[in-house]
Amino acid sequence: MSQLSPTLRRYLIAIWTISLATWISSWFLRFDHRPLSWPLLGALLGLLVLTQSLPQHILRGTKITLSTVPLFVAALSLPVSAAVSIALAGVALAQGRRRRPWYELSFNVASAGLEVYVGGVIWALLALIPGAWAAPAATLLCAAALYVINVSAVAGAVAAQHRLTYRHVWHQIATAEMLDHGLMFLVGGLLVLPLVWKPLAAALMLAGIATRLILRVRREDWVLRKQQI
Repeated sequence: MSQLSPTLRRYLIAIWTISLATWISSWFLRFDHRPLSWPLLGALLGLLVLTQSLPQHILRGTKITLSTVPLFVAALSLPVSAAVSIALAGVALAQGRRRRPWYELSFNVASAGLEVYVGGVIWALLALIPGAWAAPAATLLCAAALYVINVSAVAGAVAAQHRLTYRHVWHQIATAEMLDHGLMFLVGGLLVLPLVWKPLAAALMLAGIATRLILRVRREDWVLRKQQI
């Protein structure tokens, strides 16, 4: 941790502390009565480990993965405590397999747990309000919360380590992969609608991941051709 700036050290400690506090508090929430599906929990945990193993660099020190889908689906379909636990365990397992530095691993774990906690709480509070638009509105707000918290946490770490302006870094990260995030949130939202129709849910999830991989390959091919020209 000696290579980290003092500002980044304090920032990481704050993120770790907040994430740990939210994970503990998730077990005492009394308003979330969603049932726990062990098959869904296991499937999302496995998918999270898989998608975390496919990182793509978008800026210096910044990566994006396909893990948006399982994290979003977990926040929408599982109790908050289970969703946060999946986020923490899945990211930790994937980052551990890749042998990432312990401070990078712990930051990614804490960031994932924090965003899923906020998104899950928003969904649990708003989705069951009477009205046809309650669930769609809760889904959109949940997606926005996951996106904003993820971008904000990463921007803070990058800005602190490289002594850059937070606003500038946030804007770069927020716009760099907005299309990819939007696609993943769309797929995740569609998954929640047919929860009783598991084959369709699985097909949508696989289709979303396949589309994301195709976009990545096509983008890299376009960049390569541009460099050759």
